[in-house]
Amino acid sequence: MRFAKIIYATIIKEWLILRRDPGGLLILLAMPALLILIMALVQDAPFRDYQNLQLKILVADEDRGTLSEAVATAFHKSPGIELLDSVEGMPLSPVRLRQLLQQGKYKIGLIIPRGAGNELANAANSVANSLSASMSAGKLPQRAPRDSMNIRLLFDPTTRPAFHLAIHAALDKAVSSASMQVLMNRLNKLAGNKQDTTSQERWTAMMDALSIRDEQTGTSMANTQHLNSVQHNVPAWAIFGMFFIVVPLGGHIVREREQGSALRVSLIPGTALGLAIGRILANTILCCLQFIAMCLVGFLVMPLVGLPALDLGAHPWAITPVVIATALCATAYGNLIGSVFRSGIQAVSFGAISIVILSALGGIWVPAEILPKVMQGMARCSPLHWGLEGIQNVILRQGSWADVVLPTTMLLGLSAILLFIGFWGGKKAEESF
Repeated sequence: MRFAKIIYATIIKEWLILRRDPGGLLILLAMPALLILIMALVQDAPFRDYQNLQLKILVADEDRGTLSEAVATAFHKSPGIELLDSVEGMPLSPVRLRQLLQQGKYKIGLIIPRGAGNELANAANSVANSLSASMSAGKLPQRAPRDSMNIRLLFDPTTRPAFHLAIHAALDKAVSSASMQVLMNRLNKLAGNKQDTTSQERWTAMMDALSIRDEQTGTSMANTQHLNSVQHNVPAWAIFGMFFIVVPLGGHIVREREQGSALRVSLIPGTALGLAIGRILANTILCCLQFIAMCLVGFLVMPLVGLPALDLGAHPWAITPVVIATALCATAYGNLIGSVFRSGIQAVSFGAISIVILSALGGIWVPAEILPKVMQGMARCSPLHWGLEGIQNVILRQGSWADVVLPTTMLLGLSAILLFIGFWGGKKAEESF
């Protein structure tokens, strides 16, 4: 009974200390909320690039033949892509197209040179003649291919590389489709079919028979949300904010040791363990409340600024053990920082900088998958990595309780290590005074 009273009194003491420190409350609540809001707004545009892609592609068409029609048809089938062959009522020339790209008014340009369609037909004739040689069929006229016939795809220097690949792939598909269509026409001509609309229709049907559809993995596809900045940023930066408990907690521990109150309390028999448990429990609860507050920001504030509301996935309660384990790990790290450093300046400075480093390693700033191999291995030593992995398993991958077992276990193991080092370091610090 006495042990429980010590823990309860310690929890009340920690709350009173925090309430008298408005700066600490600001760091724990207001700053993470502001950080989540800003990062979600800043990163919203890159996420929308792959959802609501709206591109205007300038086209300088000097050929105006069947190839041009095939390219235009292919791009018109792509939602969000508009081809412009004139600007301000004036047809585009290659020179004007380059000027508009250099001025930054448009991002992508396409130049189809004169004779491109004829060059394609000549190549098709060559292939058709080769195929018909073994069948003793007729022969189509052909000439040597030109060396400098290219469809030019131009990009503004600020265009993202992902757009380069997407537009290049779409153009390559359009040219391939046009090439096969021309080849079929040439083969029909060799076979004596001057107009074979049936074969053309069959070719079109064959091209449309197999399509590609994007899907996201998950146990519940109906609940799977589109990729957006809120789903990524709210849990990531909420975890980042939870670990900033090291700033007020580490500072309080150092201050109690400097003022002598920690030594006086430790002289009372049987109080050391109760005080330690009470402190860890109080700050763990505080971190969990902090995460709930950040989720409320995702639910209520994000829609007010034009962003999607946070969705916790098909099994939202599955994040509970991960959140508790993350809060415990953050508190254990704060206890370690306060126990091993001699001054408040050292504890606060090292704690804040180390959290930034651990968050960078753990995938908060950039995905851990794009880091070098060595740093990917180091990321597994960051508790923020496991906290983010567990929450993303539920929110983004639509996982359940089984998907948070490993992250929760790793966080609890790291917490045990940090608590052991912190208590051992605290005893050493007390002995040195």
